[in-house]
Amino acid sequence: MIRHLRTLVAIGVLSGLGACSSVPEPPEPLAATERTISQGQIVGFAADNAAQVWLGLPYAASTAGGESLARAAAGGPIHRAL
Repeated sequence: MIRHLRTLVAIGVLSGLGACSSVPEPPEPLAATERTISQGQIVGFAADNAAQVWLGLPYAASTAGGESLARAAAGGPIHRAL
C-alpha cells in the first residue's frame, strides 16, 4: 500500500513539473511599436485585441528586499517630473 502511495506521489510530482516546464512562444515583434527610451530601443507587439503592447519596461524602482515597504527615493531618472 505504501509503495503504491509513493508511486502515485512521484507521478503527481513529475506531472506537475512537466506542466511548469512549458514556455509559451514569444510574440512576433511589430515594427510599428519600435520606440527609443533613455535605456535604448524597444519594440513591442500587437495583442489579440490589436492593442500595442511592450513587456519588461522599467517604470519604477524595485520593491524587492528589505526596502519593500520603505518610501520611494526621490531624484533618479525614473522619478523625474514629466
